This record gives sequence, structure tokens and C-alpha cells, in this order.
Amino acid sequence: MSPFDLNLDDVDERTARALLAVISPPGTAAVMGGWVSARGAIETLRLALGSEPVDMHTLWEVDEWRTTIRERLAEPDIAGAFFTALAPDPRVLIPSDPHWPTGLEDLGHWAPLALWAEGNTSLLATPHTDRVAVVGRQAATEYGLVTAQKLAHDLAGRGLQVVSGGAHGIDLEAHRGAYVSGGATIVVLAGSLDNPLPPANMSLFHRIRDNGGVLLTETPPGILPSHAAARARHRITAALSGGMVAIEARNRSKTPGVCEEALALGRPLGAFPGPVTSLTSVASHELISSGEAVLVTNADDVARMLRRASRGAVPLEGPAPSQRPAPPHGRLR
Repeated sequence: MSPFDLNLDDVDERTARALLAVISPPGTAAVMGGWVSARGAIETLRLALGSEPVDMHTLWEVDEWRTTIRERLAEPDIAGAFFTALAPDPRVLIPSDPHWPTGLEDLGHWAPLALWAEGNTSLLATPHTDRVAVVGRQAATEYGLVTAQKLAHDLAGRGLQVVSGGAHGIDLEAHRGAYVSGGATIVVLAGSLDNPLPPANMSLFHRIRDNGGVLLTETPPGILPSHAAARARHRITAALSGGMVAIEARNRSKTPGVCEEALALGRPLGAFPGPVTSLTSVASHELISSGEAVLVTNADDVARMLRRASRGAVPLEGPAPSQRPAPPHGRLR
């Protein structure tokens, strides 16, 4: 059977959202999100897979959109994921669920259509102000790695959930620090639950999942990881969190990263300073000197930053998410 022969009378809201997530190219959440907001998930799916005419105002836009979807469904892995998503999956979360993550509503049309989650999903229902994202570059120095793990360890010890993206470098050490402290951590995966990136971190991901943490992704099972999906997840990391801390932030002259997502959402941003001779700390120093980030050196500073934000003193106002362009060792063991 072709996806275009599907009887949509048998499809419920959860399944419709999962199917829409499959057919949405990474980084285009606002396009599908806008249709879902206007028409609902089931009617949007009907529009996407159908061929019936629409009013002239949207004719060209819908035709182009349908062409993109047909090209995507011609790919074997996408078609396979489409039919996989028709089966009930207890890991799927949608906005009407009690464990749908708080904070994502701030993304507007950029919010995920659905999420796949494993672990203690009740963490996701707690106020986003109880979470802190700890982020930074993958090619981090020993200073950055030790700092990330110590900070996450101390934040988790304060009862805060640590959020990061599961990548090598700062992300991984932030998750490790929270995990070894016995605290909660949320991994926003670049790939799907069955094919996470990077695969070398799978063992730690499973330990986090099995010991009170959460693995979370908007990439449906069966879809191969991509750089576009990895970049698109930055907005989820930022929205989930009440504040963000950058350690050896990535080079800002390249494509916009997770710090820019936090600023666009108006989340408070802190940055750790590094040696003035270290190229890996240049972007962090720029964030501090520009006033976009608060200088922080420990968990006490981060807690103070969050308290100031709750009183409205921080942060600077960023553009609304809907107005942004598409997202294109001394350590504990």
C-alpha cells in the first residue's frame, strides 16, 4: 500500500502527529506547525497526502509543499518509517499528554509535532524553570570537560534537571556529571531512539534512561540521523530549559547554534570564562563582553542568574521564535 492510499478515517490525533513528523523534513517544523495550528493534525495530514484543490490563496504554497512530501516519501527509509508510525507506540508524546514538556509552548509554530521519549517522562511535566541546559563544543579542552561535569554535578545536587544534547565533549560530560550525582538529566537526542547520535554514547544514554533520566527526540524511529535534525533539536534544548550555560561555546560565525536559540526565546544565558589564550573560549568571551551572557563560574552563579530571571531582571528580549529563519580528563567516572 502507498502512503497516499491510507484511509485517514481510521487515524487518531496521536498517529496523525507521528505521521506528520515523519514526512516533515528536518528544520521545517514551523511550516507543518502552522498548518496543524490552523487545521488540526488529522486535516493537515489529509491535506498533505491528498490531491484535492485548495483555495487560490494557498494553491501554490500547498502544491510546492505536497511535492516536497512526495519526494520525501519516495525515500525507502522515510516510507518505512511512515508505516512504522501507524502502529501504536507508547513512547510517543503529543501536546495533550500530561508529560508533554513544559516550556515548548514558547516555540509557537516551531514546537515539535510529536516527541519520542524513554525513561522517567514525569520529569518533563515539571516547570521548565527547574531545568538548566549545559552546552558547549564537542572538541572541548580538558578544562571545559572538567568544568562541565563539575557544574552539572553541582546543579543536579541542587535539585535542578540538567539538559543537554548528548553529543561528545561538553554535552556528554554534563550528562555524566548529573548522572553520577544521582540527579536527573534529559538528553535531547540528535537521532531517533533506535538510532541515536553519537552511537558511541549509547551505553551512557541507556544508563541515564534506566536510572531516572529521559531520552527525548523529535526524530521518529526508522529515520536516519542528519545534520539538519541535529541543528533543529537546539530549539528544543533551549525551550525545555529555564536557563542555559555555555562552556567553550561554539564559533558563532558559523550557523546559529543553541545559544542563539536560547537568546531568541528570552532564556537567561550564562557563559564560563576560559584562558584568554584559548581559542575554544573566544565565543564564550564574546557572549559575556556583548552583554548577551552573564559571567558564571559555579553553580551558585547559575542559581543566582535563574533567580534574577524569575524576577524579570534577566534576560534581554529576543525575537519571537515564529519570526526566526529556519534552523538551517580528571573527570568523574
